[in-house]
This record gives sequence, structure tokens and C-alpha cells, in this order.
Amino acid sequence: MISGPSQPGRAIAPHGDPAPASPAAGDREVIREVAERCAPAGLLPRLRQFHQLHDDVDILRREGTWQATIYASSSVRTVVRWELHELLDFLDQWSQAGSAAGGA
Repeated sequence: MISGPSQPGRAIAPHGDPAPASPAAGDREVIREVAERCAPAGLLPRLRQFHQLHDDVDILRREGTWQATIYASSSVRTVVRWELHELLDFLDQWSQAGSAAGGA
């Protein structure tokens, strides 16, 4: 982590802007509980498994779509799909590609 003089301990993105912060642990638990309540019953085990394996990704339902927010050390990526199974399919591919490259 690179610290800036005005904000000690806060990560700085390579271009100098502060890296977006991921939610606090308690907030993350609430986000996951809400997503699990909105998930179709048939996809709940898959969603829970993904949550267990990927602490750096939040999945939520927003305005009729499913959204994943992926927190990296210097950036945040948001992925949106209409259906949860489509989002989980994408995230599985993303995760496998990251593992093949040496880390997700």
C-alpha cells in the first residue's frame, strides 16, 4: 500500500487518486444477506459458495439487475447482468481467468 501525506494508511491508485474503499465487514455482511434474500432459491447455494470463495466481491440486486462490485488494490470494477445466473457465470469465468494468471 502506498500512503499519501494527507491520508496516512489509505491506498493510493497508481495515477495518484485514492483507491476506492471496500465496505466495512459489518456492511459487507448486510449486503450479502440482502443478496441472499433476493436470490432465486435454486441459485442460493451457488451464491453462498461464491461469497465464501471471494471476499473481494459484493453481489447485490439493484434496479432490476444483479450487480457485482469487484474490489482490487487500486480499482473497483462493476459488472451488471439482468439475471443472477448470468452474473455468476461471468464471475466464475473471471475467477478462473484470474487463477490461471496467478491470482484472482
